[in-house]
Amino acid sequence: MNRTGLLAVLLLTAALFLIMMLLPDEQAAEPIHTPWSVTLSERGNSQLLGITLDESTLLQAQQQWRASPKITLFMPKEAPAKVEAYFERVTLGGIRASIVAEITVPETELTTLIDQGARISTQGDGSRKITLDGTGVGIVEQSIITSLT
Repeated sequence: MNRTGLLAVLLLTAALFLIMMLLPDEQAAEPIHTPWSVTLSERGNSQLLGITLDESTLLQAQQQWRASPKITLFMPKEAPAKVEAYFERVTLGGIRASIVAEITVPETELTTLIDQGARISTQGDGSRKITLDGTGVGIVEQSIITSLT
């Protein structure tokens, strides 16, 4: 009986040791990108949700979030044009969210984006909303994200 108890304790200890060896190292685990986990890059830009504002491109965000956005160019009557990428469903750190990324597109590329618009609609206030696809999407994917909502 004494021998059986000692053998059981040894086997249990060996099993626990093997389980602990198989657990991933905390440093090796992929970071969880939660909305409240905001840091600064070396250049002083905010890093959140796995991207860095004013540094990361839309393509990098798509790869990080494993999602494709709907890209729209908004042209208000009396304000500068702006490009937004709407991610309908992104899951980060167990939290599901919709994210709107505002993109900086060089002024010289705006004409191309307008020409590549798949659908152009006029809003009630006279501004225009242009849904992009094709070459326009390629241009925006290489452009920098300036803000997230």
